[in-house]
Amino acid sequence: MRSFYLILISMWLLPLLASYASGQATTTRPALAFVQRDGARLLLDGKPFRFSGVNIYWLGQDRIDGKIVYPTRFRIDDALDTAREMGENVVRIETFAESQGSPLSIEPALNQFNEEAFEVRDYVLKAAGDRGIRLIIPFVDNWYYSQGGKHCYTDWRGITDPKKEVPYGDAKARAFYTDPQVIADFEAYIAHVMNHVNRYTGLAYKDDPAIFCWETGDELNYCPGEWTQQITDYIKSIDAKHLVMDGKNIGDGFDYYPWKKLAGVDIESPHYHTDLLEPALKIFAEQDKVAIIGEFKWNGKVDLDAYLKMIENDPRISGDLYWDLMPHADDHGFIQHDDNLTLHYPGDTKDMRDRAALLRAHAYRMRGEPVPAPAVCAAPLITSVVRKGDAAVIAWRGVAGADKYSIEYSTSDVAGPWTAVPNPMTDNESPWTDNPGPAAASMVYRVRAYNLAGVPGEYSAPAAVAK
Repeated sequence: MRSFYLILISMWLLPLLASYASGQATTTRPALAFVQRDGARLLLDGKPFRFSGVNIYWLGQDRIDGKIVYPTRFRIDDALDTAREMGENVVRIETFAESQGSPLSIEPALNQFNEEAFEVRDYVLKAAGDRGIRLIIPFVDNWYYSQGGKHCYTDWRGITDPKKEVPYGDAKARAFYTDPQVIADFEAYIAHVMNHVNRYTGLAYKDDPAIFCWETGDELNYCPGEWTQQITDYIKSIDAKHLVMDGKNIGDGFDYYPWKKLAGVDIESPHYHTDLLEPALKIFAEQDKVAIIGEFKWNGKVDLDAYLKMIENDPRISGDLYWDLMPHADDHGFIQHDDNLTLHYPGDTKDMRDRAALLRAHAYRMRGEPVPAPAVCAAPLITSVVRKGDAAVIAWRGVAGADKYSIEYSTSDVAGPWTAVPNPMTDNESPWTDNPGPAAASMVYRVRAYNLAGVPGEYSAPAAVAK
């Protein structure tokens, strides 16, 4: 029986240690080229490039139970594996370089840089490149979120930037965009991020083709064109390889810079506003800019099928990214989020499953590829098996692309024989309670995942009931 406990301990402890360890991933990165622009279209390896992607905002810095934390390796890998399974080859990460004002930020205080904050970003960038996924990286956020934002730079200089959005005329609200010292502070931050050398790839961020483009910021409403031009010029003075996306968003009214065409800006990216897409796309095409939909809702009253077909059939749109994807939790089930836009793949409900299937098919159509069969799932991890009276409570950590899980038990040892529990489980049924009676004291369990086609993956390592 002691061997059973050793199995359980090793399965529980070692993966958790690995999720926080800093070491190079074992996968080999495929050859990647930089995404380029030809007028209003994107090119990759000299061929037209269209994509469908996803916003995974928390990949650089997370907030769990009100506390700012770095995401674990498991959650990073699970999210990227899920994006890849869904056919998504571009991921937008708000917290990768939007990282100011907290102890875990890249810039906790003015002109103070936390090099350890780069470790998780280095891993994310390598892990994405290893999967053939490219990243969109904004530099600052308009809003007062936990990852920081433009208010940090005005706060650090003693300028109170009101939280409520106000028009162009308010001097305090415009200080981030107009004060020379504040702009210089922000430019210093941009340079520090772009020149950082990834400890896992040996590449400076500015030299890594796994970055799709830099974005001046996230939803920079009331942002003047002169500021966008200055920041774009500054980015390109350091990095001539990557494209630059304008972080100004279309707000409640269409107010795109009407007075000038911004040189150097490659990409424009409206968020959500389907009723405003047509005038936006018309202006972007006139200005010879690439258009992507930076954020859109996948759920609610949206006719998602019609919306995705509209995108596919409009050559003015080079790509789109829905909001947002959440991974499996480290122990069991999924990470939950309260924004009412969270997608768990392949879906917690019939509606979510139907819409996730539409998103997957759309991603491959945007790539001009047939929709492949679901990938075979990796082996799950049993995270605990605890005896409660004559019952045994089994928890397992899910795997990307899993539709169902089978549970098998043995009353002898890890070699079996094994008996399957009659009904398959979903991620949302972990932990599961077995009621074998007094035999629970000698039970051993194993779990395996089935993909959407019903194909089984590898078994988990077996785990014995712990006293």
